[in-house]
Amino acid sequence: MAEKQTNSGWQVESLRLTVFPKSGAITIEDRPWEQLIGTPPEITTLQRPSTLHEQGQIRGGLCNLSFDHQPGRIDWLLSPILQANQELKNFPTFGSFKDILDVFKETIGPWVKNCPPSQRIAFGAIITLPVRDKEDGYITLQEFLPSLKLDPKNSADLSYMINRPRTSKTGIPGLLINRLTRWTVIRLNSMQLQFLAPTGQIALSAGGTDICGCRAEIDVNTPPDYVDLFNAEQAVKIFNELTALAAEIAEQGDRP
Repeated sequence: MAEKQTNSGWQVESLRLTVFPKSGAITIEDRPWEQLIGTPPEITTLQRPSTLHEQGQIRGGLCNLSFDHQPGRIDWLLSPILQANQELKNFPTFGSFKDILDVFKETIGPWVKNCPPSQRIAFGAIITLPVRDKEDGYITLQEFLPSLKLDPKNSADLSYMINRPRTSKTGIPGLLINRLTRWTVIRLNSMQLQFLAPTGQIALSAGGTDICGCRAEIDVNTPPDYVDLFNAEQAVKIFNELTALAAEIAEQGDRP
């Protein structure tokens, strides 16, 4: 049997904050990446009238931070630094979920304190847990999916997705939090990478030495049908709750 895992074993492929602001609440002239980090981004791509992409390395080359603004949507994304023609012998991760979540909160938290009035807020994480082989992956995944009965020797191609909504503890009247997760066991030979903007999801294709892992795709968010706008004070409370719920999922797995 595989040893029971904790969230310290999960490695980060990407972390994302998505905010759906009130129309016209932010402009591309605000240059939010530079305002947040204090230095200009390495990459700026501007498409008039209101689409902006800014990206650069942070924390001494720990990872990339990117900002994407399009009408009605803002994304902040942490992702790995990958070089052209880089050979990857492991999954494209850049730190433990526990550590990188702290980096994310420390980095993005100041921006959230001045978040524009928003209709919806979401936090996403794609995390990977390396395992020896496919069978070990299903044994490991069983720890996180107590409501399922897996057959490690005879199972394949599992993709388990579920939403477990909870009432928010922020004190915001009538607010539910969606806790959407997708659980898989992946086995790859080598990796060709494609970033799927703006979610930051990494598409992987197979090729050489076997690499196996459990993957959890976590999306905790406020419902699209919530009618009121969130102010900056409420956004901070929601941000803290969303990240805490994601950490709980990584620790405890799929629980009501």
